[in-house]
Amino acid sequence: MARIVAVLFSLLRGLLQACFIVMLTFFLCRVMPGDVVDVLGLEGGLTADQQVEMRRNLGLDQPLPQQFADWVGHALSGDFGRSIRFDRPVGDMLGTALPVTARLAALSFCFGVSLALLLAIAATARPSRWLDAVIDFVNTWSIAVPTFCAGVAAILVFSIWLGWLPVIGGLLIPVLVIGLDNAGQIVKSLREELREAVMLPHVRTARAKGLSPWRIAFAHVLPAAMPIMLALSGLVLGGWLPAR
Repeated sequence: MARIVAVLFSLLRGLLQACFIVMLTFFLCRVMPGDVVDVLGLEGGLTADQQVEMRRNLGLDQPLPQQFADWVGHALSGDFGRSIRFDRPVGDMLGTALPVTARLAALSFCFGVSLALLLAIAATARPSRWLDAVIDFVNTWSIAVPTFCAGVAAILVFSIWLGWLPVIGGLLIPVLVIGLDNAGQIVKSLREELREAVMLPHVRTARAKGLSPWRIAFAHVLPAAMPIMLALSGLVLGGWLPAR
């Protein structure tokens, strides 16, 4: 019963956080100077009277609380408005982009977790200086290198200079770049956790029985570090939800 209450409380807290983020984003966008009508007016496509009429049609002449209430009501009914730039319903655009985004997120997440797991287990089963150096490099990469910079550089090298991959439409470069960033967020902490798990009594007993290092790493060390693995993976996955 206590676990169910905790889960419900976590869901409620997440829902309230999401509502707060939506509300904050809406009002911050509204309090910034200018709107879409001003942009179209500066481009010379609207007269002053047409700007007033467009604001009335879009509801931009209403008080901010009324605008937010109208926006929430339309959004809950599935109406996200129409893109002025692309002249298409926003809902259709989201429906087109969401499957590709979800596939990219899933592939990147799986690649990142698998790479982190492989490096951490390999460094545990066969400790070596170069494996620790690789782990440090991947961890430093995720901290110091922005993914959008790495993505642009990868497109420049592999798509434009070498011509090996398509510039648009390919998933290989985004999956590798984002997955490497995900791995860097996990691998260092996981390696330290596995290093501590090696000293547990049942692991020392397995080593005394003559079991192979790889079997010890997978069957005895990894289960002991699984809670931290799941926690770190959850943080990475949670970071995808609002960002993508």
